[in-house]
Amino acid sequence: MKQTPASASASPLLSVRRLRVILPRRRLTRSAGPRALHIIENLDLDLARGETVSVIGESGCGKTTLARTLAGIQSASSGSVRFEGRELLGPDGVTAQRRQLCLIGSDLPERVRPKARLERLFDALFGRLFPDWNAEKRHSRASTLLRQVGLGVDDLGRPWASFSLPEVVRIRIATALAREPSIIICDEPTAGLTWDESAEILDLLWTLKKGINAAMLFLTAQPGVAAPVSDRLVSMYLGRILEQGEAEGVYGMPAHPYTRAVLEATPAFEDGQPRLRLAGGQPDPGVPPIGCVFHPRCPIADAICVRELPHLRRTGPWPRHYAACLFAPPPEPTLK
Repeated sequence: MKQTPASASASPLLSVRRLRVILPRRRLTRSAGPRALHIIENLDLDLARGETVSVIGESGCGKTTLARTLAGIQSASSGSVRFEGRELLGPDGVTAQRRQLCLIGSDLPERVRPKARLERLFDALFGRLFPDWNAEKRHSRASTLLRQVGLGVDDLGRPWASFSLPEVVRIRIATALAREPSIIICDEPTAGLTWDESAEILDLLWTLKKGINAAMLFLTAQPGVAAPVSDRLVSMYLGRILEQGEAEGVYGMPAHPYTRAVLEATPAFEDGQPRLRLAGGQPDPGVPPIGCVFHPRCPIADAICVRELPHLRRTGPWPRHYAACLFAPPPEPTLK
């Protein structure tokens, strides 16, 4: 595991407070039920300059909505998102600061036809971001970006349909770096890749982010991929944070049953304890459970879990390890 950067104790580069994203239910039938889906609910998160934070959780827990909201693609219902102390949400949000947050996901910033050359993608991107650049400068910058992600200048002349999935992922990274971001938001960037290919992409991202001293928010359902290079791990369920802390503490001593179950789904995870198996799926976000939102699936839930809503509280020996579980271990003397 990595060591947390010293900047983590200073004012955060990105500060998210009480973020809520409520979306209307798409009604395909006339079934009864609430019209509003609480995808993100009162979420707090900080990200320091140069820090890598991985958000882990099952598919459908709200990771992609969080990424799209921070990147300005999805509107927030309420809450605050501040970058370097300046508010990004609402009509008074600082639009220019949004360019400092780039999203690497499964989509590209521009549409590309299968037979179109790769250079067309960069021409369209630079035309939007840097309209005063001439053709020579666009070509030079595209060539530099491709070399940074392990591709070559000759690839600019290749048709889009000729690229393999690992190459497409590298191109997505290159287009994101065109913004020269301060924060790189990665939403399942290694989806569909083999374990070895995923490791190569993660090493590339880590090298690139260090080169520009950027922070990285890595959202994944495969914590074993991200944990080794993360400063902190955040466990997310039904749009809420159930556990967070130093990566070494959360990965080595998970305090929440949900976190343990997510980690144990990774083949490489082994702590000598019996593996947890979660029953059923996540509840309807329009009707979240009363009390602890995880209690319907929790193997250690008790009657109190139905009545009382647990809040994040410090647990274990790590100074910044918090879990929202009534049965989480109490704090211990801090490890140094």
